[in-house]
Parts: sequence; structure tokens; C-alpha cells
Amino acid sequence: EPHQQKDSFARAINITHPANFSRIRQLYPQHFELCHDVEPFVANDEEIAQWMQKAWTTDHAILDPHSSLAYGALCSSLHQGENGVVLATAHPAKYSHAVNHIIGNRIIMPERLAAALNAPLRFESIKSGYTSFRNYLLPRLH
Repeated sequence: EPHQQKDSFARAINITHPANFSRIRQLYPQHFELCHDVEPFVANDEEIAQWMQKAWTTDHAILDPHSSLAYGALCSSLHQGENGVVLATAHPAKYSHAVNHIIGNRIIMPERLAAALNAPLRFESIKSGYTSFRNYLLPRLH
């Protein structure tokens, strides 16, 4: 049973209530498959802030808190001579309250992001599975 979620820079990946875990279970129905392909990584807000600061000072990259955690996991797991890639999961302006405080630089919210964040929610339900997704998506691409 999940505990009450604590305030965090990276609430969406809070281990007390992992919001995306049900999606992972869809990809990995067998626990041993998940354990084979995925390595856990744990960090607190202080460590997330340190990696966000490191990305800013060493790579001139402004990362959101979730991407900073991925950056920290990558930095911690690379061996001498190895390289890696982190795919940012959100625009840092979405978390400007944390990012501005940590890197000491003011993030400007892009107009399109502000409009998207303030827009009413719109969604449609479809059946699960690739075929349903494909049949839904393809007619909307044109």
C-alpha cells in the first residue's frame, strides 16, 4: 500500500506512489524481466538539485527535476571512457519554481507551454494495444 506522497522536486517519480509503475507493468508483466532490464536508482531532493546544478555548470543544460534524476543515474553508472544519453522528460519551465531556485537563473515560460498548461484537459479513451493506438492515430496525422 503506498504511503502518503511527500513534497518533492520530482513528485511524479516518488517511490511512495510511483505514478507510472502500472505502465511499466504493462511492458514487463513478469517481474524477472523487469529486474533483468531495469536498474533502480534512488535520490533525494538534495541530490536531484546537485545534478541539476552540475548539468547547468558543466554542460550548460537546464534540466527539469525528473531529467536531473536521470542525469544523476547516468553519471553514477558510467564507467571510465563511457558516454551516455539522457532524454529530458519535460521543459524546465514547467518546474520553474525549483529550477530557478537551484540554478539561480530565471527560466522564462514559453508561450506555447503556458497555453498548454492552462488549456482545459482533453482526452479520448481507446482500447489498449498497438493496433488500437495505430488505428486511432493514423487518421489524425493528415
